[in-house]
Amino acid sequence: MATGWDLDYRYEPNPLFQQTFVCLPFSKYKSPHLQTGDKIVMPPSSLQQIINLPLRYPLTFKIQTFRTSDKVSHCGVLEFEAEEGHVYMPDWMMDNLKISEGDHVVLRDASLPKACVIKLQPHTTLFCTRVPDPRGFLESKLSAFTCLSRGDTIMLEYDGKEFYYFDVVWVGADAVCLVDTDCDLDLETPLDYVEPKPVLVPTPKSELPAVEKERVKENNKVFVAFMGKGRRLDGMPTLEADVVEGMSRLELVNEGMKRKRDEDNGGNKNKLIFKAFTGRARLLG
Repeated sequence: MATGWDLDYRYEPNPLFQQTFVCLPFSKYKSPHLQTGDKIVMPPSSLQQIINLPLRYPLTFKIQTFRTSDKVSHCGVLEFEAEEGHVYMPDWMMDNLKISEGDHVVLRDASLPKACVIKLQPHTTLFCTRVPDPRGFLESKLSAFTCLSRGDTIMLEYDGKEFYYFDVVWVGADAVCLVDTDCDLDLETPLDYVEPKPVLVPTPKSELPAVEKERVKENNKVFVAFMGKGRRLDGMPTLEADVVEGMSRLELVNEGMKRKRDEDNGGNKNKLIFKAFTGRARLLG
């Protein structure tokens, strides 16, 4: 197809199918509800060319833009009812390619490996809170896709009014086919997720070392009056041997009085008691 540009430098060697088209968004197509999915609408002439080529099915194509030569995506085909020289594609796919309505794209046939692992990252945590079954929702919506390209941002519609965007983080290759394959689906942490602030929990006091324990013990000693050694004036032994370290003054006084009573009671046992008129009687006559 003639476009007025020399496109040879963009063409890959020996492609089975390769054409240049004017790109239009699905919002201008007769069926604007086709935004979910990766399928495009091609003109009837492309179908006539494709049926005569030994292409693998399902049909998958590599899309490249003239605006950014390094930006590449992949897609499937839905039908062949576009105007000649034009293709319709989802708006999110045009955003990935950074192209606008009326820009030109190159389509080439692509043979993609089957998907084994897919990792998607939601743009918002609202997806995880508003969609009751996030994994079931994704599995259902991805059934509308023929392939996925690593680095793309896809859009999925929920409940006919909400749209959620996901980054394709990992697919195991630059692009993979999703048709007739059983693959694992992983969800990454949403882009707007913020880690909650940690709650400070007071830690229990650690056991004091032995030196610190001894210092605390010395500081906690209570002053007790009259704790020195006592001496009796009569030379008798003191109560010192029976005094317990740390006894209070009142306890010491009580202990002394008790000992005094014990001594008095014990001494009276050997003391002669005077009794009047206890001698023997004598007669005078």
